[in-house]
Amino acid sequence: MKIDPAMYAVQVGQFTEQGPVPNSGAIIRVKAGDASEVIMSGLSFPTSIDFNAAGDAYVSINGIGAPGSGQVVKYDGLTEQAGTPLPDPAAAAPAPAAEPAPATLPTSGGDLAASNWVGGLVAVLGVSLSAAGLVLKRSRFLFKTSR
Repeated sequence: MKIDPAMYAVQVGQFTEQGPVPNSGAIIRVKAGDASEVIMSGLSFPTSIDFNAAGDAYVSINGIGAPGSGQVVKYDGLTEQAGTPLPDPAAAAPAPAAEPAPATLPTSGGDLAASNWVGGLVAVLGVSLSAAGLVLKRSRFLFKTSR
């Protein structure tokens, strides 16, 4: 058994002005600096990934689709597969001019404290979200679990 210390992420997909692009999801092996690589592409809205001791990946797909359309798919030996370098990101468009904040924010009856959003998401799902829209989950071999 070879333990892979790499971190893996699922890229849910691409979203355009026309809506989500089918089969644009991917599995990314996150490496230091700009050396990250695409391990598998063409997936239908993957939302999570986990591994067994043999390096096989279990990926949930269609996780944001219609109820009952989701699946968990096994990819044998995924940690052993070679990847292709991530493409260079396109130059970012200039940010629009900031508008002044309103004097008071409208309330909707809920508590909008940041602790109710970020902490709950990470604690419940066991993942973290990056600004690029990636869902990150470190290989469970790096953490001691009580299972």
